[in-house]
Amino acid sequence: MLTISAQLDSGRLLNGIRKYAQAAGVTVQFACYDTMRLWLLDLVWKTAPWGGKGVLGSYAKQRATGKGAVEHDIDKIYAKFEPSKQVTWTLKSDGRRFVKNKETGAVIVVEPQNDMMKTDAMAMRALHMKYRNRRGRVKFNGDQVWVKKSAFRKYVKSVQARVGSLKAGWLNALNLYARLSSGSTGRIPNWIKNQAVHAGSHGGNMDATGNGTIYATNDAHHWKAIQQRTVVETMRVREKDLRGMAMKRIQRLVNQFNSGHDPHARLKAA
Repeated sequence: MLTISAQLDSGRLLNGIRKYAQAAGVTVQFACYDTMRLWLLDLVWKTAPWGGKGVLGSYAKQRATGKGAVEHDIDKIYAKFEPSKQVTWTLKSDGRRFVKNKETGAVIVVEPQNDMMKTDAMAMRALHMKYRNRRGRVKFNGDQVWVKKSAFRKYVKSVQARVGSLKAGWLNALNLYARLSSGSTGRIPNWIKNQAVHAGSHGGNMDATGNGTIYATNDAHHWKAIQQRTVVETMRVREKDLRGMAMKRIQRLVNQFNSGHDPHARLKAA
């Protein structure tokens, strides 16, 4: 199965972790768990949605942007019938529907294939999924399909409830590495944590001395919306963080190590 992954097994980041572990007097494995935890926290924040074009923003801003993008995409597919502003009737002879604007008198002809006035949410979702790409965005240039505005609003709201599912794809791994390093999972908001599906995994075979590998994957439906450069850039943030490590940070890792419950993590590196 195709996924996007964050993997820790070699390179400058692992070399920095080895020095960090030595300074703190903990196993390289334990320091790797903690670094992966911090890396995943960065990835949750920097995975779509962002707070705007080229702007990360706060989690609250990110959620608002994500919900707006959902409505904008679905709005490409559907035209909305509003009883307060329009009247409609159907010709029995050929099934065509007519929609008339009460104020302007303008009439729109709706062909049967574009008429979903009597549809349900499942049919709306099927059409939405038909035009949604693997990045989670809609590409649609055809004639809009007509639905009742009330049905449109209800469906949009149901999809907006899933905003954050891509970020949540990192949570399975984050929770594991936070547990292994006795560290925090940060202040991730409930709109991400409460997603019904956390489509991601983790694994590896790293020993106490840092030989082997550990990794985290995100395989949410639209994982392709996560750019590989995001994984690389967040890894470089971790490298920079290790180069500038302070005694306070080292002491915090020691405290985490001493409070841990994983017997393998307690083994001192040779």
